[in-house]
Formats: sequence, C-alpha cells, structure tokens
Amino acid sequence: MSATIQNPVQSNRNQFLVKSFQDMSQLHLAIDKCHDITKERLQFSVLEKCKAPIANDVVLCTQQFQNLKTVLHNEFSAKSKSGLFFNPEIGTIFCIGNLSPFFLQEIDGKPLGALGTGVYGIIRGLGINEEDAKQNITELRQGNYLLFISGTANTIENLK
Repeated sequence: MSATIQNPVQSNRNQFLVKSFQDMSQLHLAIDKCHDITKERLQFSVLEKCKAPIANDVVLCTQQFQNLKTVLHNEFSAKSKSGLFFNPEIGTIFCIGNLSPFFLQEIDGKPLGALGTGVYGIIRGLGINEEDAKQNITELRQGNYLLFISGTANTIENLK
C-alpha cells in the first residue's frame, strides 16, 4: 500500500510516500533500496505497534522499540525524536523520525497520536487520501510497520 501527496504545481516541495511492511527485514531492505535509487537526502519515519501480549506493557514495548532503533541506527541519529504513546483504537505505538513530533505533540497533556483519531488525522494531514489513510491504520493495527518517506515529487515518483 502506498500513498502520495499529488501536487504537480510545486514539484520541488516535499511529498510523502507511505509503505507498510510485515517484518523488520522488509523495512530495512526498503530503506536500503531507497538509498540505491536516489542520491537525494530522504527523511524517514517509522510507526510500529507494540506486539507485547499486553499492549500497555511498557517494559516489553520499550524493549521491542529499542530493537527497532538498533536495527535502523544508520537511518536515525541518537538525536532523532522518538517516543511511545497509547492510542485506544490501535494500542501502544512507537514512532521515530522526522514526523515523530507530530505524533508526540501534546494537547491537554496527551500526545496527539494518543487521541482516538490522532494517527489517522496526522496521516490525512500529510495529504494522504482517505482510503489509503484508513488502509494504513488497518495495517498498523495488524502489527505492520508504517514507513513514511519524505522527498521531492520526482523522487517519490521514482520510489513508487
């Protein structure tokens, strides 16, 4: 599943491609392929649902997400924003990358991503159409990784 912002007038403006992956090796391979396809500096973000038997088990979720950071250490510096939040419709979610501040931005003391439709709203706010955004949420809920790639329109088109 992929979705992009369509804006032919401003082809130099950043656009987003959202891809879903069932496992970490697929995610890692996709990022490597992006680097092979383009020399443009891309920005990546990843959302991952906690797969612990008890979704709000902070210790197990933290260990799982530390593994994600370890595997993707070349893509995200130690200073990359990342964090956990609990979304009532999806479960505990880890985010890392340039879009993390959107998901972690607090409103009345609660991360925006933790609001019932917060994750969906952020994805829609990136310009992803309604159908694709709903599919992205379904895939995240099922335990898939969501990879967000930000780049120019031409680069995003080449990455499809």
